Amino acid sequence: MSKYAAKIINYSRFGWGSGIENMLYFCLMSFWRVLLSIIFPPLAVVDKGCGSFIIVCILTIFGWVPGVIAALIIMNNPNR
Repeated sequence: MSKYAAKIINYSRFGWGSGIENMLYFCLMSFWRVLLSIIFPPLAVVDKGCGSFIIVCILTIFGWVPGVIAALIIMNNPNR
């Protein structure tokens, strides 16, 4: 089971709507996170921890493309 499916099950248990509404919410949120990582990479990984935020900030200062790549990799890491 994917991490998004587990979140959908957990949220639907608390009565946050149907499973379809939750799935649409998480799809929309992931779309906005990817868009945010393209526009301003450090802001997209701010909830992933201080180390990830600092690494992405440094890479973004050195160049926009390395910052975007690092943000997308950190966001798609299933262990976080």
